[in-house]
Amino acid sequence: MKKITIILSILLFSSLFAGCQSGIPAGNNGLKVYEFREYSKTFLDDTTVVVKDESGKNITGNVKLVSESGVYSISKLKDGRFQGIDREYYESGKFKAEAPFKNGKFHGLIKEYNESGKMQYQMLYENGKAVSGYHWDSSGNKIKYTSDEIFNMNN
Repeated sequence: MKKITIILSILLFSSLFAGCQSGIPAGNNGLKVYEFREYSKTFLDDTTVVVKDESGKNITGNVKLVSESGVYSISKLKDGRFQGIDREYYESGKFKAEAPFKNGKFHGLIKEYNESGKMQYQMLYENGKAVSGYHWDSSGNKIKYTSDEIFNMNN
């Protein structure tokens, strides 16, 4: 349960992810857009999130998911599960984070930046389990997560 809270915090709180580059192009480029009241995220297990539309149907396709705060992600979903690289953007359109998924679970290096483009967080995942990672303090110092912190993220 603790892992679920951490993952939700990472994904939704910080909406989690990647490098302050130029914002996403204007328009939705053919993406199906779901506003925060039009979809829900639920956990199948400790590591797999399923995204459903208003009718309760698992969403499939390339989508833009918009949170209540205005942060949004560009995602590929297959039967409600994230696949490939999920990219998240601040309301301003600046790139916030990216997270790779495989079969609906984190798999690869997750990166998150603040709105001014400074790295805040990196975590390597394998099949939904945190393996190693770093975070940056307000002075820009890189701090490695301890074994205990990694263990707590996975439990």
